[in-house]
Amino acid sequence: MSMKKTKKHVPALALVFAFASMLQACAGGSGNDKEASSPPASSAATSSASASASASPSESAAPSELAPYEVSIVYFGKPQPDDALVEAKLNAYFKEKINATVKLQPIASSDYKNRTELMMNTGEKMDLVFTASWLNFFGNVSKGAFIELDDLLAKYGQGIKDRLNPLYLEAPRLKGKLYAIPTNKEITQGKALTYRKDIVDKYQIPIDSINTMADLEPWMAKVKAGEPGIIPYYVSGGSGNFGGGFMMYETRGNYRPIGPAPAKTPMFLLDYKSSDEMKVKSVLDPEIVDINKQEVGLFRSFYEKGYINADAATSTTTVNDLQKEGKIWVQAATWKPGADIEMKLGTDSKYDYVSHVVEEPIVTTDLAAGSMFAISRTSKDPDRAMMVLNDLHTDPYVINLFVNGIEDKHYKKGRRQPHRADRRQRLQPRHVVGRRQPTAELPEARPARRSVYELGEVQQRSEALPAHGFRLRRDEREKRDHANDRRRYRVSVDLYRRRQKSGKAARRTQRQAEERRHREGPGRAAKANRRLACGKQKSKPRPA
Repeated sequence: MSMKKTKKHVPALALVFAFASMLQACAGGSGNDKEASSPPASSAATSSASASASASPSESAAPSELAPYEVSIVYFGKPQPDDALVEAKLNAYFKEKINATVKLQPIASSDYKNRTELMMNTGEKMDLVFTASWLNFFGNVSKGAFIELDDLLAKYGQGIKDRLNPLYLEAPRLKGKLYAIPTNKEITQGKALTYRKDIVDKYQIPIDSINTMADLEPWMAKVKAGEPGIIPYYVSGGSGNFGGGFMMYETRGNYRPIGPAPAKTPMFLLDYKSSDEMKVKSVLDPEIVDINKQEVGLFRSFYEKGYINADAATSTTTVNDLQKEGKIWVQAATWKPGADIEMKLGTDSKYDYVSHVVEEPIVTTDLAAGSMFAISRTSKDPDRAMMVLNDLHTDPYVINLFVNGIEDKHYKKGRRQPHRADRRQRLQPRHVVGRRQPTAELPEARPARRSVYELGEVQQRSEALPAHGFRLRRDEREKRDHANDRRRYRVSVDLYRRRQKSGKAARRTQRQAEERRHREGPGRAAKANRRLACGKQKSKPRPA
């Protein structure tokens, strides 16, 4: 879809006014706390940093030169009671800045994927749409649901480009073209063994030297002997994952998953440190099979020694529930800065946690594309949609209003941190909006404020997977061949099922006949045959 072009040049008087307003903003910007808690007096009167970051929209045309437009924002989140109030505040801000209003359209997580794909298929008008690699983003791009963003980003998204790690913008590309803007959150995650700190201190466990599940075994034995109420290592059933498989490739080699992972089970892997040509291996490769066999054998020995819960194959109890009960002392977990604090909060602060990272953080396409906004092909004004998206990445007032709500109604800012006025009134997922850490944070997010600096350091030193940005593409012929194969095999499967069904029916009929003969006995069958011989019965003789 082509972008709308400005049909008229901005009059000279408007240019002078815009330039004067920009100079005023640079000279009279307010402090960070003020810009986060209250809207600026005019669209250009934000802080100097915010003004420079979002100058492109305001400089391209004065608000009076832009036709009114409503930007719909479809996003992943539970509808809140005061969405209308927040929407009104955002409208007042964007009306003055770019002569636009917004329409907030939150959709609950359970319905989001189905609802948004239905909206795309029916051509419903949308502007900004939350999307992600796990929401079939690349499939929707292939179907033409989203428009290209390279030109729009260059024209109206300079603030986004200034703040985002360039690796983010490599992920949501197809055939080299950009189709979404990722959220400025963690771009990489490692894997770690996370421990309850009191147990580590009690037994003096050297967690920094424990890099594999085999290294953990002696300490499982100690915990089993000394802590009867604690499960040495918990494994839940029903997931197809035996626990160690979560990081067996990382602890037994340099393989990292790539491509589709149905039920979170990697199907293809890549040795990211190989000096030779990149070669993708499937789970059926002999080397990968050997890794699986070694890890499964290790866990079988753990089970036989009583380190793993006896109901591992059937248990559906979550790790978090057992953590709250104090029954978990170690687990393999996804790691990022602040993960230990999040785990502590998950147990209502009953226990402190410490982690040792055993997998080097790697930037992958799926992680970098894990939370994004795209612009729908049904948008009537993509330019204005990108202007709004730029503010969702750069403007603390807009971000706080979207996530936390209205100051003094939904939260109160104290000397150090804002305090929740009414926890039930307003809280949108922070991973949805453009910047993961707004200026004003709520009490439950205080630890993450400290972790954001660690996060920045981790992301700076993180190494990108050699295949970062790669997505499997199929041309139309391959798609048709794949569809034909599916139809052919479906016919074979259906035929097999029908034969099975007819065979079961025949066996059931035969079994019922045998049961009837058994009930009636040979005497009744002989009597029926005699009646038939005398011409009194037209039915076939029954077998004796």
